[in-house]
Amino acid sequence: MTVTDFGIYISDSFVGNIFRYHFSQIVGPLQENWSYYTDKQAFNNSSHQRKIACFQLPYPYNDQVGQDINAVYDSADVVIVLGSELHPRTVEFIQNNDRDKICWFICGYMNTHLL
Repeated sequence: MTVTDFGIYISDSFVGNIFRYHFSQIVGPLQENWSYYTDKQAFNNSSHQRKIACFQLPYPYNDQVGQDINAVYDSADVVIVLGSELHPRTVEFIQNNDRDKICWFICGYMNTHLL
């Protein structure tokens, strides 16, 4: 069965533009029919074949991203987190928040084991 019904949570419009661009490069116009959410509760309450939450680690780092990930983690099938810079605080965050449904895309090398 081909999955075509996606619910995508994006934390803000800047992050949304990044992910929409990459989705369009991967799947083309099919992604235009996906449902996009910026409201965590609406995403959590939505019903889709697959639900993906998309985040970017902020720089300078702040704890809000962790709270936002936790708010949608249970209802998402996968959580994608982009990290464009690695600093001691972001590495600590990654190590402390590495969970089964989180997929990390980071610019840098980490000399540590993740799931």
